Amino acid sequence: MYKILKGITILVWLFFGCAAQKPKIEKGTLKGVTGVYEGNCMPGPGRPPCEPRPVSITILITDVSESYDENKLVKKIKSDDNGEYQTDLPVGRYSLFLNDADQVVCTIIQCPETCICHPFEIKSDSTTTIDANLDHAVW
Repeated sequence: MYKILKGITILVWLFFGCAAQKPKIEKGTLKGVTGVYEGNCMPGPGRPPCEPRPVSITILITDVSESYDENKLVKKIKSDDNGEYQTDLPVGRYSLFLNDADQVVCTIIQCPETCICHPFEIKSDSTTTIDANLDHAVW
């Protein structure tokens, strides 16, 4: 009887001990400020450079992409009233999009070879900073 009880105890311990262990997912942090350029931003003598006004906006993070694809969506977040945002993501490469009045926009980088929408990389236990702006200005 003692051997059976000991065997059951070991099996229960192995089952619950192994089930509790999950692989650690390496993560990093993405943060930044969102803003919007507005008005007349034409450069000229004595004119100060245009600065973006902080704005609260929806940020869409996808796997690296040439254009927005809802099927590649990894995370959807919103910046606060000061335009500030921060989120954790698994280590990897991503694209960042902004939702501008029912239109999804991005800054295209790395053209003309391959056009990728605002690519960035998240590294383990580090912070990646991306400031992203909408452009409603006249240049």
